[in-house]
Amino acid sequence: MSVVGAILVMACLTILNYRFRRSVVYPPFVFCVVWLLDLFVFWLQPIPIDQLHSVTLNLVVFGAVLFTLGGWASFLVPASLFRRRFTIIGFPKGRGRILSWAIVAVLAIALCLQFRYVVSLAGGAAGLGPGLLAAARNSIIENLSENSESMRLFTYVTTWSIFVALLFRLEKRRGAFRVAVAIAFVSAVLSTGRGQILLLFAALSAIHLIRSHREGLGPALRVVRWPLIGFAVLFVVLMFSNKQTDNLQVSAAAYIAQSVAGYLCGSVAALDLVLRHPWVYVQGAALPSTLRTLFTIAGAMRLMPYTAPPAFEAYVSVPFPINTFTLYKSFYMDYGLYGAVLMMSVIGFFHSLLYRKARMDSELGLFMFAVSMYPLIMVFFVDAYTSFALYIHAFIFATAYMTLRSFRWGIFREAADDAVQRSQIGRVQ
Repeated sequence: MSVVGAILVMACLTILNYRFRRSVVYPPFVFCVVWLLDLFVFWLQPIPIDQLHSVTLNLVVFGAVLFTLGGWASFLVPASLFRRRFTIIGFPKGRGRILSWAIVAVLAIALCLQFRYVVSLAGGAAGLGPGLLAAARNSIIENLSENSESMRLFTYVTTWSIFVALLFRLEKRRGAFRVAVAIAFVSAVLSTGRGQILLLFAALSAIHLIRSHREGLGPALRVVRWPLIGFAVLFVVLMFSNKQTDNLQVSAAAYIAQSVAGYLCGSVAALDLVLRHPWVYVQGAALPSTLRTLFTIAGAMRLMPYTAPPAFEAYVSVPFPINTFTLYKSFYMDYGLYGAVLMMSVIGFFHSLLYRKARMDSELGLFMFAVSMYPLIMVFFVDAYTSFALYIHAFIFATAYMTLRSFRWGIFREAADDAVQRSQIGRVQ
């Protein structure tokens, strides 16, 4: 199969998926749109890059076909099987304003500590001033490679801030929501990466589109265009602030074009290299890498001996260096070529079930679906679907918040109001 043929098939799948649900957040539609854009940019050849071979194109195309079929199959499941709602302690007895602003205060303090930590990282790398984020990013990568405990706490601040912003959006807490979004955005920038910013933008957009019933292509584009433009601008700005670009050999415009094209096309070219030379890049593992999160948890609980793999993959040349291999590499390593394709049907099935749950006025379902938009958008770049820690973390956080929300946080004010009401009744009698 050629690149042009793959683009045509992906375009047909995109149209079919949109006509099936008329929704721009329907997982198979997003999956096919992402790969369509990726293959189209690759066909344009904006930068020198290794060519794709039929084995890679077949994997991408048939993976999209199976993902689509899995999504369609999910609508054969009766809605009554997963429409049930689980009530936590009871319906919220109050508006929870005290709780929401208390959480905002805690996040604000955590943000200050995060900024201080970033400054300390940058200072250790002799990068204060304009190169603050670039120097901090280098130190962060080194700490992540060493599985630093302080670095894990550093990443939690951003993740929790994003979760809080999403939960406040679901509750329509306008004041607390705006402050929480501002904190989450600044924290995501301080994380020196673009993934957390994408998670925040994508999740908030998904919640807004579903809640406002604007999932159609036209209405959705009118809503999402500004977040898309904002993310594109931030992507470019952070490209210069997060990396050392003092010694560029090309113009700023050429550097931006090369970097964007490299992000979009480099991972699939790296996957092609792995598929054509598996004996070089794929080492047999005793345990499946797609389940590494579960094995890490079991190892931490001392249920089994397990050593976590390195945080980052080894670089390959395509011909520029890159160490991301799209969604497919981990599934190919664990289940082979045909197994990787079949796993797409499983992912498409369960992700589409979550999509159906999110559209049933389920707060927890919509929250989890919003979080799941990030791995769906990143399929062309890296495998985030098997990052079960994100889903477990999100579920526990949302459940804990909804449990706390169900208590009477205004109990003293309510008691005072009851006392006043009783005294007024006594006067009447």
